[in-house]
Amino acid sequence: MEKQCDVLARIYLLHDEYTHGHGAVCEKGCASCCTCNVTMTSLEYAFVVDGMGELEKSQLAQKVVQGRSDRRFQPEYTINSMAARCLEGREIPEEENDPSWGQCPLLHQGACTIYEKRPLGCRMLISQVTCQEVGYARMPPFVLTLNNLFQQVVEHMDTRGSSGNLTDLILWQAECAHKDALPHPPAHILNNCRAPVFMVPPEHQEQIRPLMVKLSRLMEIHEKR
Repeated sequence: MEKQCDVLARIYLLHDEYTHGHGAVCEKGCASCCTCNVTMTSLEYAFVVDGMGELEKSQLAQKVVQGRSDRRFQPEYTINSMAARCLEGREIPEEENDPSWGQCPLLHQGACTIYEKRPLGCRMLISQVTCQEVGYARMPPFVLTLNNLFQQVVEHMDTRGSSGNLTDLILWQAECAHKDALPHPPAHILNNCRAPVFMVPPEHQEQIRPLMVKLSRLMEIHEKR
């Protein structure tokens, strides 16, 4: 898994590179978007715990247990399964996602305790206005396209893994680590899917083409490992 994590680190660097310069005002201490509703994949969990000992992993799970909210966003679809539904002409039901349900359990005094290893769901939260002042985030359409593309790529790289709410995924992975046989996943832990198509609107396709070449190369490297 270490080599896979190396590829994921390069994916994160590309995301930082391509989303930089879009007028984001986010800075340390700006944590309005750091809610209990963030999601992650099992590959991203592996990246978070890469290099941790068993005690540190246990402490991470315990921190999540102590800080978890009673209500949190538990997705019914992954982004690639949504792409598949769109291709089939099927609607995607709107899922409830309320930031008032609480903050991320890994947030401490307004700062992320795993910032350097935070999942893509956190890295995507970029705003051109100060969320705390205006009550919402404003994101350029091209950044939304970038975020969708990177989400699809990360899930595509982890097709044998799972996705879910950060809290649920961390607790599920911790449970699996202490079982001789892999337990049946709870309903809110989803199986990942390959990307049936990358959802890039026509107006962004030319602009995204050089990035897609780089991402394709990284996905090929990942496939060979």
